[in-house]
Amino acid sequence: STLSLTVLVVIEMLNAFNALSEDGSLIQRPPWTNPWLILACLGSVLVHCAILYVPFLAEIFAVCPLSMHDWILVMCFSFPVILCD
Repeated sequence: STLSLTVLVVIEMLNAFNALSEDGSLIQRPPWTNPWLILACLGSVLVHCAILYVPFLAEIFAVCPLSMHDWILVMCFSFPVILCD
């Protein structure tokens, strides 16, 4: 479903930020130490949002737009990856 796909996308983006350091997580190192990673993650999320909210892309990928409540759920399920690493 769209919600689970979005959770996976956000988890992977947050996990990429956790890879800034071998021994520290995003909580210990600021994300701006690698501006290219920020741009890459932002680009990935923007493409994902385009797929969700541009009607012909949503139809091609068989997804539907997420509501604000859905985005809150996405963040609630995705954020713990920062704490686990």
